[in-house]
Amino acid sequence: MCRRPGDIECATLDLARVGPGKLLVRTLMSGVSTGTDKWVMRGTFGWADITFPAVPGYQRVGVVEEVGSDVVGFRIGQRVVATSGLGYVEVGS
Repeated sequence: MCRRPGDIECATLDLARVGPGKLLVRTLMSGVSTGTDKWVMRGTFGWADITFPAVPGYQRVGVVEEVGSDVVGFRIGQRVVATSGLGYVEVGS
């Protein structure tokens, strides 16, 4: 987790409830990019406003653990690739 630019640590995070249009994916592997993620962690990302704390590693591979009621085309146990991560309590997206 990046609490603020330059302040990076491993942390245990709480997850929000899975809503109707959402999935819960257990991340198995995540890449932290030398571009976007580095710029966010340094506080130099210029294309959008970043809310801190933030979780780097938006490119990930994982397994679906929970499927919201309005989600179609996914099932529990399915391996997926994700390019965003939302739903951490008190963490920006």
